[in-house]
Amino acid sequence: MLDNEEDYGEDGIQDTPLDYNETNEEGFSKIEYQIYQSLIEAKTKNQKANAALGPDEDPEPFDMEGWLETFTEANPKIDPNRTKYVSVYGIYSGDRDQLQVRQGQGKYLAANGDTYSGEYAEGQRNGHGFYEYKSLGANPVDELVQSLRAQSDTLKDLVADDKFEEAAKCACNLLQNNQDTPAAQTALESFKRVFYVLQSGTPFPYYDGEFKDNLNDGQGIMKYLNGNVYKGEWQQGQKQGFGVMYYANGDVYRGEWQQGKKHGSGSYFFSKFNSTYEGEWNNGKFVEGVWKMPDGIYYQGKFDDIPVDVNGQFVFGEGTRMSGEFRDSKFRPSNRFTVESRDQ
Repeated sequence: MLDNEEDYGEDGIQDTPLDYNETNEEGFSKIEYQIYQSLIEAKTKNQKANAALGPDEDPEPFDMEGWLETFTEANPKIDPNRTKYVSVYGIYSGDRDQLQVRQGQGKYLAANGDTYSGEYAEGQRNGHGFYEYKSLGANPVDELVQSLRAQSDTLKDLVADDKFEEAAKCACNLLQNNQDTPAAQTALESFKRVFYVLQSGTPFPYYDGEFKDNLNDGQGIMKYLNGNVYKGEWQQGQKQGFGVMYYANGDVYRGEWQQGKKHGSGSYFFSKFNSTYEGEWNNGKFVEGVWKMPDGIYYQGKFDDIPVDVNGQFVFGEGTRMSGEFRDSKFRPSNRFTVESRDQ
């Protein structure tokens, strides 16, 4: 009888114990990376199956317990506790302090599929880093932009040389050739969206910037799933201070933010109408300022996102003004039409 049967295979040859400290080229434990890849593949399969469901069909939640059982049966040598740990906490590769707390540069693969690469301090994201929200999926429009690299050697070279402005122009020219598709039409509405997809190298939502205690804090860029891109200041995970929001439809807001909402001085450009709001914002709404038209005419008064002033004015060229009020979204002149005097 063998001294310790657990150390031997069915053929009586002694099994080599698993080395959980052996790492791959990226510095991750090979065994933990194997666990992680299997988990993400199973979750991705579940997401795709749910995405293919009809509007009246309910999505199927991911069966974690079922996956753990299946993986353990297929990999009996791997410690089930290690498998469960990876399925909850993900895996990490990088610097640590003497107490094995994350400190310095590192890369983290979260159990939900998200990834982070950047600086750590005291076990948390602190400093500059890049966080990719893969768990949210990729917008088909951004996937189309990302796929354009394979269609053009010129685009590949521009991206490789960090010439992203030129690369975005090149991509837009390629999109023009496919603008009969809805995804291409949508992508062409926002040059900045194309620019940041190519610059980041990913079709997934992401944050590239400063962190403090795991939250966006400082200067950073956020590309959202819907294609909007924000570049500016953050505080405790919210847009705070000055920033620019490039909307997927081509609209642009430049100005101040407070707790994630437009607040303070700012301007909002409406791409569809080629007009602009300039003035003061309060808790996300435009409240006072001017509404500039493409022909140089502008309206001045108070707003509640739309004009609401009973004493507002339209200002025309040559110093001509017309007073009146906006009611039910219509301007009703007060019959006061004035022309400012000018020196001859």
